[in-house]
Amino acid sequence: MRRKLSVILCALSALWCVTAFSQNLLPYPQKVKWGKGTVKTDRLSSNTVPGKPAGWYALQIDRRGVSILYSDDASRHYATATLDQLAVGPCEYRCCTIEDWPRYAWRGAMIDVSRHFFTIEHLKKQVDILASYKINRLHLHLTDAAGWRMEIKRYPRLTEQSAYRTESDWNKWWIGKDRRYVASP
Repeated sequence: MRRKLSVILCALSALWCVTAFSQNLLPYPQKVKWGKGTVKTDRLSSNTVPGKPAGWYALQIDRRGVSILYSDDASRHYATATLDQLAVGPCEYRCCTIEDWPRYAWRGAMIDVSRHFFTIEHLKKQVDILASYKINRLHLHLTDAAGWRMEIKRYPRLTEQSAYRTESDWNKWWIGKDRRYVASP
């Protein structure tokens, strides 16, 4: 019984260590070397490195502080986003050395505002969250066969003439081949 209890306690403590010291870095960097422990520091140095590909950055966190090398403005943003993900407390970071660059030229997300209505504040919050995960393209699905959903003051006829279908039931409208729109009710 004692042996089973000690095995269970060892497994639980190992699980705690793994979850306590693992980092959820999204997207996961190309090269990571984890250091031991954390460092509480407000020393930060950053420099541009010419000749590196777009989006490249290197981040080093050790007892001397935080050092960021980057190739352009976008990579500086990527480095600070990674630094935010490494924070374990105010000005306290997990020790590591990271070198990263985008695997693809774009990392994208789509928000369907044609079928699902969101407030501007909600969309701004989504953009902030996407930026924190280094998403650099946002596709807003503005319209589909169901009609135009966004008012643009410069083009009022878009919503006047194409926001409302002749049939309220989408299936009847689509299958019945009466795919016309009516003016605003």
